[in-house]
Amino acid sequence: MAGGGASARGLTRRSLLGAALLAAGQPGQSRADAQRPDAARFFRAPQMLDAALAPDGKRLAMVMIGPHGRALLSVLDLETMKPAVAYAAKDADVGSVVWVNALRLAFTLVQRAVPEGRIELAPGLFAVDHDGTNFRQLVDQASAPWVADGDKPRSMEPWNTFLLNGTSQRRGDDVLAVRPEAYDGKDFGYVRLLRLNTRRGGTHEVEAPLHSVAWWPDAAGELRAVLTRQGEKSTLRWRNPADGQWKLLSEFNTYTEGHELQVRHVGADGLLYVSAQRDGDKLALWQLNPQTGA
Repeated sequence: MAGGGASARGLTRRSLLGAALLAAGQPGQSRADAQRPDAARFFRAPQMLDAALAPDGKRLAMVMIGPHGRALLSVLDLETMKPAVAYAAKDADVGSVVWVNALRLAFTLVQRAVPEGRIELAPGLFAVDHDGTNFRQLVDQASAPWVADGDKPRSMEPWNTFLLNGTSQRRGDDVLAVRPEAYDGKDFGYVRLLRLNTRRGGTHEVEAPLHSVAWWPDAAGELRAVLTRQGEKSTLRWRNPADGQWKLLSEFNTYTEGHELQVRHVGADGLLYVSAQRDGDKLALWQLNPQTGA
């Protein structure tokens, strides 16, 4: 009986404690539930896929998932904090986006829901003003070079014309693009660098060293550094703004050396920002003075 009484008293105390926790809304359990991450959030598709700040800092271009499930281009006015759709399509998704200047954007289109091996269209290139006006397709997505534009056909650049990624090629209404012109079965033998006008269309070639495979313009849109590759030899070259001559900065074996040295940005002061290991095992960002090599 004594043992039974103690057990009963223990049960009563536990019952009273449980009732008290229940009456209080079980704060300990509720706090734990509130701190527990919602697993579904980890698997939920992102609503924003990309963003780019305008050169004047007044607008933010955003690639967002729209109500129909497609990625659209939206522009947020940072003064009023009001977004507006600049471009949306029912059968395609906006891909990469760059600001041409403070008022105009260039972008590609992709098929996010189609497996990579079944994609039949090239990304093309399109341009539009920040408010959705003055839309123009610049690069064809297929092999047909002509499309109807009102009553007059106009020619677009061929499908193998690709936007040169980056945000430093802003110059008027132009963007920089590349077009592979030769392929030897293993690598591109010749790639043209083009300046493409996003309002009128049309391109003209930018002079660059032969066999260039990577290009870095300065803030004014002038080509300032290139990486060339021919066989096993790669070179990093810089163009002197004073005389327009190309200077050799580095030469290395394409397959065994130099992979840790990469140009990341051309500064407004003419310095190159490069990533390099500098005889260590950690990659770091460095300033390279192309005049002196320091």
